[in-house]
Amino acid sequence: MHLESQKQDEKREQQRQDYEARREDQQWQFQQQQTKLEEKRIEADKEIAKQRLQTEVAARNEAQKREDRYQSDMKTLQSESNRKVREQERENERLAEERQKEAKWQEDNRRYLIEQRSLWPPQRDPNWQAGLPRPK
Repeated sequence: MHLESQKQDEKREQQRQDYEARREDQQWQFQQQQTKLEEKRIEADKEIAKQRLQTEVAARNEAQKREDRYQSDMKTLQSESNRKVREQERENERLAEERQKEAKWQEDNRRYLIEQRSLWPPQRDPNWQAGLPRPK
C-alpha cells in the first residue's frame, strides 16, 4: 500500500507539475499575445499620428495656398486700382488742358470782339473810310 500511495503521490506530483507547466505555458502565450497586441496598438497609434500629421500639413499647405492667392488677388486689385487712378489723373490733366485752351480761345475771342466793336461803327474804321475791306 505504501508503494501504491507513493505512486499516487508521484502521479499527483507529476500532474501538478504538468498543470504548472501548462499554466506557465498558457501565461507565457498570453503574455506573448498581449505583447503582440500592444505592439499592434502602438503601430496603429503611430499610423494614426502619421495620418493626422499629414492631414495637418495638407491643411496648412492649403491654407497657405489660399493666403498666397488672396495676396496675389490683392496685389492685382491694387495694381488695377493704381492703373485706374493714373488713367484718371491723365484724363483730368487732359481735360484741364482742354479747359485752359478753351478759356484762352474764349479770352482771345472776347478780345477780338472788343477790338472789333471798338472799330464799329464804320466811321471809326480807317479801312472803311478808305473804302478798303475790313481786316480779318
